[in-house]
Amino acid sequence: MATPEELRKPGPDPRLFYQWATCSRENIVTALTAFYKNLPHIDALLVHDAPPDGWPDITADSLARVGIYKTEEALELLRHLPYIEGSHPWITPETFPIDYRAVVATAGAARIPAWFQTLKDGTFHDFPPWVVQLTTSSDRDGDNYMLDTTDGTLTKFIITGTVCFEPIAEYADEDPRKWRDLWCDDRTYRVEKLLEKWKEKYQKSGLADVSQGRKETEAIRKTEFDFC
Repeated sequence: MATPEELRKPGPDPRLFYQWATCSRENIVTALTAFYKNLPHIDALLVHDAPPDGWPDITADSLARVGIYKTEEALELLRHLPYIEGSHPWITPETFPIDYRAVVATAGAARIPAWFQTLKDGTFHDFPPWVVQLTTSSDRDGDNYMLDTTDGTLTKFIITGTVCFEPIAEYADEDPRKWRDLWCDDRTYRVEKLLEKWKEKYQKSGLADVSQGRKETEAIRKTEFDFC
Protein backbone atom coordinates (compact mmCIF):
# COMPACT_ATOMS: atom_id res chain seq x y z
CA MET A 1 0.00 0.00 0.00
CA ALA A 2 1.39 3.39 -1.00
CA THR A 3 2.14 5.85 1.78
CA PRO A 4 0.69 9.39 1.74
CA GLU A 5 4.10 10.70 0.69
CA GLU A 6 4.24 8.26 -2.23
CA LEU A 7 0.77 9.31 -3.32
CA ARG A 8 1.84 12.93 -3.43
CA LYS A 9 5.07 12.16 -5.27
CA PRO A 10 4.61 9.17 -7.59
CA GLY A 11 7.73 8.01 -9.41
CA PRO A 12 8.66 8.59 -13.05
CA ASP A 13 5.72 7.71 -15.28
CA PRO A 14 6.23 4.93 -17.86
CA ARG A 15 3.46 6.49 -19.97
CA LEU A 16 5.35 9.79 -20.07
CA PHE A 17 8.67 8.27 -21.19
CA TYR A 18 9.62 7.84 -17.53
CA GLN A 19 9.53 11.55 -16.88
CA TRP A 20 8.37 12.99 -13.58
CA ALA A 21 4.95 14.62 -13.53
CA THR A 22 3.82 17.05 -10.86
CA CYS A 23 0.48 18.68 -10.15
CA SER A 24 -0.15 22.39 -9.71
CA ARG A 25 -3.75 23.40 -9.10
CA GLU A 26 -3.01 26.90 -10.33
CA ASN A 27 -1.52 25.62 -13.59
CA ILE A 28 -4.48 23.31 -14.23
CA VAL A 29 -7.00 26.08 -13.56
CA THR A 30 -5.09 28.53 -15.76
CA ALA A 31 -4.77 26.04 -18.63
CA LEU A 32 -8.45 25.05 -18.56
CA THR A 33 -9.62 28.66 -18.32
CA ALA A 34 -7.53 29.71 -21.31
CA PHE A 35 -8.71 26.71 -23.35
CA TYR A 36 -12.39 27.28 -22.56
CA LYS A 37 -12.24 31.00 -23.31
CA ASN A 38 -10.59 30.41 -26.68
CA LEU A 39 -13.06 27.83 -27.97
CA PRO A 40 -14.52 29.13 -31.26
CA HIS A 41 -18.13 28.37 -30.31
CA ILE A 42 -18.08 29.47 -26.65
CA ASP A 43 -18.57 33.09 -25.61
CA ALA A 44 -15.74 33.86 -23.19
CA LEU A 45 -18.26 35.62 -20.95
CA LEU A 46 -19.88 32.23 -20.31
CA VAL A 47 -16.70 30.90 -18.72
CA HIS A 48 -16.85 31.63 -15.00
CA ASP A 49 -13.83 31.76 -12.72
CA ALA A 50 -14.15 30.46 -9.19
CA PRO A 51 -14.27 32.97 -6.32
CA PRO A 52 -10.93 33.34 -4.48
CA ASP A 53 -12.07 30.92 -1.77
CA GLY A 54 -13.59 28.47 -4.25
CA TRP A 55 -17.16 27.64 -5.24
CA PRO A 56 -19.08 27.66 -1.93
CA ASP A 57 -21.57 24.96 -2.98
CA ILE A 58 -18.84 22.37 -3.52
CA THR A 59 -17.80 20.93 -0.16
CA ALA A 60 -16.88 17.54 1.24
CA ASP A 61 -20.39 17.28 2.71
CA SER A 62 -22.24 18.28 -0.47
CA LEU A 63 -20.21 15.80 -2.52
CA ALA A 64 -20.81 13.05 0.04
CA ARG A 65 -24.56 13.59 -0.24
CA VAL A 66 -24.33 12.52 -3.89
CA GLY A 67 -21.96 9.62 -3.24
CA ILE A 68 -18.63 11.29 -4.10
CA TYR A 69 -15.68 11.21 -1.71
CA LYS A 70 -12.41 12.98 -2.49
CA THR A 71 -9.11 13.89 -0.86
CA GLU A 72 -8.56 17.45 0.29
CA GLU A 73 -6.39 18.17 -2.76
CA ALA A 74 -9.03 16.83 -5.17
CA LEU A 75 -11.79 18.73 -3.38
CA GLU A 76 -9.88 22.01 -3.59
CA LEU A 77 -9.32 21.48 -7.30
CA LEU A 78 -13.05 20.97 -7.90
CA ARG A 79 -13.78 24.08 -5.84
CA HIS A 80 -11.46 26.21 -8.00
CA LEU A 81 -12.11 24.89 -11.51
CA PRO A 82 -13.60 27.25 -14.10
CA TYR A 83 -17.07 26.23 -15.23
CA ILE A 84 -18.93 26.99 -18.45
CA GLU A 85 -22.47 28.29 -18.26
CA GLY A 86 -25.11 26.30 -20.12
CA SER A 87 -26.31 22.75 -20.67
CA HIS A 88 -23.68 20.39 -22.09
CA PRO A 89 -21.18 23.02 -23.30
CA TRP A 90 -19.12 20.63 -25.41
CA ILE A 91 -15.36 21.12 -25.65
CA THR A 92 -14.66 18.26 -28.08
CA PRO A 93 -17.29 16.46 -30.18
CA GLU A 94 -19.82 14.79 -27.85
CA THR A 95 -17.79 15.67 -24.73
CA PHE A 96 -18.44 18.36 -22.13
CA PRO A 97 -16.75 19.33 -18.83
CA ILE A 98 -18.56 18.35 -15.65
CA ASP A 99 -19.93 21.25 -13.62
CA TYR A 100 -19.69 19.99 -10.05
CA ARG A 101 -21.90 22.84 -8.87
CA ALA A 102 -24.71 21.20 -10.82
CA VAL A 103 -23.70 17.76 -9.57
CA VAL A 104 -24.08 18.62 -5.88
CA ALA A 105 -27.40 20.30 -6.67
CA THR A 106 -28.85 16.88 -7.63
CA ALA A 107 -28.83 15.69 -4.00
CA GLY A 108 -32.28 14.31 -3.24
CA ALA A 109 -33.53 14.76 -6.80
CA ALA A 110 -35.97 12.17 -8.12
CA ARG A 111 -34.18 12.01 -11.46
CA ILE A 112 -30.53 12.56 -12.31
CA PRO A 113 -28.76 12.60 -15.69
CA ALA A 114 -27.59 9.21 -16.95
CA TRP A 115 -24.00 10.46 -17.26
CA PHE A 116 -23.96 11.15 -13.52
CA GLN A 117 -23.68 7.42 -12.84
CA THR A 118 -19.96 7.38 -13.69
CA LEU A 119 -19.26 9.91 -10.94
CA LYS A 120 -20.58 8.03 -7.93
CA ASP A 121 -17.96 6.01 -6.10
CA GLY A 122 -18.39 2.27 -6.58
CA THR A 123 -20.87 2.49 -9.47
CA PHE A 124 -18.36 1.27 -12.05
CA HIS A 125 -15.00 1.17 -10.29
CA ASP A 126 -13.58 2.55 -7.09
CA PHE A 127 -11.29 5.17 -8.53
CA PRO A 128 -8.81 6.52 -5.97
CA PRO A 129 -10.17 9.51 -4.04
CA TRP A 130 -7.41 11.72 -5.48
CA VAL A 131 -8.79 11.17 -9.01
CA VAL A 132 -11.63 13.34 -10.33
CA GLN A 133 -13.67 12.95 -13.50
CA LEU A 134 -13.20 16.10 -15.58
CA THR A 135 -15.37 15.36 -18.64
CA THR A 136 -18.34 13.23 -19.63
CA SER A 137 -20.94 12.87 -22.38
CA SER A 138 -24.65 12.55 -22.89
CA ASP A 139 -24.07 9.34 -24.86
CA ARG A 140 -21.47 6.63 -25.37
CA ASP A 141 -19.53 8.55 -28.02
CA GLY A 142 -18.03 11.07 -25.64
CA ASP A 143 -14.87 10.85 -23.57
CA ASN A 144 -14.61 10.43 -19.81
CA TYR A 145 -11.27 11.94 -18.84
CA MET A 146 -9.98 11.27 -15.33
CA LEU A 147 -7.70 13.86 -13.74
CA ASP A 148 -5.10 12.56 -11.30
CA THR A 149 -4.40 15.25 -8.71
CA THR A 150 -1.14 13.61 -7.63
CA ASP A 151 0.58 14.41 -10.92
CA GLY A 152 -1.73 16.63 -12.99
CA THR A 153 -2.41 14.13 -15.77
CA LEU A 154 -5.48 13.07 -17.75
CA THR A 155 -6.35 9.51 -18.77
CA LYS A 156 -9.47 8.42 -20.63
CA PHE A 157 -11.73 6.02 -18.73
CA ILE A 158 -13.21 3.29 -20.94
CA ILE A 159 -16.56 2.24 -19.49
CA THR A 160 -16.66 -0.94 -21.56
CA GLY A 161 -13.15 -1.96 -20.50
CA THR A 162 -9.62 -1.39 -21.74
CA VAL A 163 -9.06 -1.10 -25.47
CA CYS A 164 -6.63 -4.03 -25.57
CA PHE A 165 -7.64 -7.68 -25.25
CA GLU A 166 -4.63 -8.13 -22.98
CA PRO A 167 -3.94 -4.77 -21.33
CA ILE A 168 -0.27 -3.90 -21.02
CA ALA A 169 0.72 -3.66 -17.36
CA GLU A 170 2.72 -0.45 -17.21
CA TYR A 171 2.40 0.09 -13.46
CA ALA A 172 3.28 -2.26 -10.62
CA ASP A 173 0.38 -3.64 -8.59
CA GLU A 174 1.25 -1.42 -5.62
CA ASP A 175 1.62 1.70 -7.78
CA PRO A 176 -1.11 4.29 -6.97
CA ARG A 177 -1.56 4.77 -10.74
CA LYS A 178 -2.47 1.11 -11.36
CA TRP A 179 -6.11 2.08 -12.03
CA ARG A 180 -5.00 3.40 -15.42
CA ASP A 181 -3.93 -0.08 -16.52
CA LEU A 182 -7.17 -1.63 -15.31
CA TRP A 183 -9.90 0.73 -16.49
CA CYS A 184 -8.48 3.21 -19.00
CA ASP A 185 -6.91 3.40 -22.42
CA ASP A 186 -3.16 3.28 -22.81
CA ARG A 187 -2.45 7.01 -23.15
CA THR A 188 -1.87 9.49 -20.33
CA TYR A 189 -1.27 13.20 -20.88
CA ARG A 190 -0.25 16.17 -18.83
CA VAL A 191 -3.27 18.48 -18.71
CA GLU A 192 -1.52 21.28 -20.60
CA LYS A 193 -0.30 18.88 -23.31
CA LEU A 194 -3.74 17.41 -24.00
CA LEU A 195 -5.37 20.84 -24.15
CA GLU A 196 -2.70 21.99 -26.59
CA LYS A 197 -3.38 18.92 -28.72
CA TRP A 198 -7.11 19.72 -28.78
CA LYS A 199 -6.35 23.34 -29.67
CA GLU A 200 -4.30 22.17 -32.65
CA LYS A 201 -7.17 19.91 -33.72
CA TYR A 202 -9.49 22.91 -33.81
CA GLN A 203 -7.00 24.89 -35.88
CA LYS A 204 -6.35 22.07 -38.36
CA SER A 205 -10.08 21.39 -38.73
CA GLY A 206 -10.68 24.98 -39.81
CA LEU A 207 -12.98 25.67 -36.88
CA ALA A 208 -10.68 27.98 -34.95
CA ASP A 209 -11.80 31.05 -36.93
CA VAL A 210 -15.53 30.43 -36.68
CA SER A 211 -16.99 33.49 -34.99
CA GLN A 212 -19.98 33.42 -32.67
CA GLY A 213 -23.16 33.41 -34.71
CA ARG A 214 -21.54 32.68 -38.06
CA LYS A 215 -22.42 28.99 -37.87
CA GLU A 216 -24.76 27.02 -35.72
CA THR A 217 -23.06 25.34 -32.78
CA GLU A 218 -24.78 22.07 -33.64
CA ALA A 219 -23.27 22.11 -37.12
CA ILE A 220 -19.80 22.53 -35.63
CA ARG A 221 -20.43 19.79 -33.09
CA LYS A 222 -21.28 17.28 -35.80
CA THR A 223 -18.20 18.05 -37.88
CA GLU A 224 -16.11 14.93 -38.40
CA PHE A 225 -12.74 15.37 -36.75
CA ASP A 226 -10.92 13.10 -34.35
CA PHE A 227 -9.89 14.34 -30.91
CA CYS A 228 -8.57 11.01 -29.64
